[in-house]
Amino acid sequence: MPDRGTQLHIELDRTSPVPLYHQMAKAIERSIESGELLPGERLENEIALADRLKVSRPTARRALQEVVDLGMLVRKRVWGPRSRRSGSAARSSCRASTTTSTRLAVVRRPRCWST
Repeated sequence: MPDRGTQLHIELDRTSPVPLYHQMAKAIERSIESGELLPGERLENEIALADRLKVSRPTARRALQEVVDLGMLVRKRVWGPRSRRSGSAARSSCRASTTTSTRLAVVRRPRCWST
């Protein structure tokens, strides 16, 4: 089974006036600041996060982007599975079956965060 990244426990208050993406971002920030997520640790991708929390993918994307913008997470584009066949059929099949996803990882906290 492939590594799908760390799943955080995030509780959302759907009755709150605070946007869901902001609640999600703050929960991720707290996990990093508390040491629950360590530098270099991978998080689940935005699709998995959205599905698990039952929010839209743009909501999950915006939450993760807030944390990336703070410098607490880094995004890295990775390529998905590729065909193992050889020859010209494999090259065209490979292009057709290759998918992209984003891998998220915690980066080291800047010194200014130390208290």
